[in-house]
Amino acid sequence: MTSIGGGIMVGAGEGKRLALFGLDITIMALGEDTGGAYGMWAATFPGSMEQLPTHTHDKMAEAIYVLEGELAVIVGEESSSLGTGGYLLVPRGVTHSFWNTASAPAKVLTLASPGGWERNIETLAETLPGLGTPMDMDRLNELLIKCDILPA
Repeated sequence: MTSIGGGIMVGAGEGKRLALFGLDITIMALGEDTGGAYGMWAATFPGSMEQLPTHTHDKMAEAIYVLEGELAVIVGEESSSLGTGGYLLVPRGVTHSFWNTASAPAKVLTLASPGGWERNIETLAETLPGLGTPMDMDRLNELLIKCDILPA
């Protein structure tokens, strides 16, 4: 991350890289860098990825732009697919889930408003064990709720 003319620039390969729920995530903008307006991250969904649990967020709206590939999505009670160049807005409190049914990875850019929610990604990535590692389900649910990932 570089300051430039009063702004912030994040070059290719920069940003904070994290692994969470099988995703490769790079945090590009923090809420504190945007005056609380938004946080932004890029994520790669591996090919043939299982569906993420259906959930809601009370504290943020989520805007997703597909850079490459295709995601299956559930928003509210409806399901669809979202391909390269597609955009999806998930307002606060709306049930949703994403996953990649294709064999090739899918890459997305997510903008969360208000900013600060991306800190939950950091907390979860640093706290949760890797995939396939057992974890106390009560502890997991407590942590998800604390991080505004509410089971649907």
